[in-house]
Amino acid sequence: MLRPVNLKRPARITLRTRFKMPYVMSIWPTARLVHKLNASRSELWWYPHTGEYRWQVHAVCGGFSTRPPHVRCVDHIPADRTLCIRCLEASS
Repeated sequence: MLRPVNLKRPARITLRTRFKMPYVMSIWPTARLVHKLNASRSELWWYPHTGEYRWQVHAVCGGFSTRPPHVRCVDHIPADRTLCIRCLEASS
């Protein structure tokens, strides 16, 4: 049975982040929508016991919340994809 070495060490630490890419999209070619990134709800975590980093992103519309590896942040909308209508309405 595995036991933690230090019981006072936190399971994960939320790091302060600044996302530079304004859009989020799925890496699957069948997904045709691009969502606007909600940077205030998106987070980056560090797990001290494993030394790994993980992140979770949220869209402005609230309909997109995921973790990698199936998501990519981009700085423009690709020609073969369109912006989510709910993200467009929520941001204006």
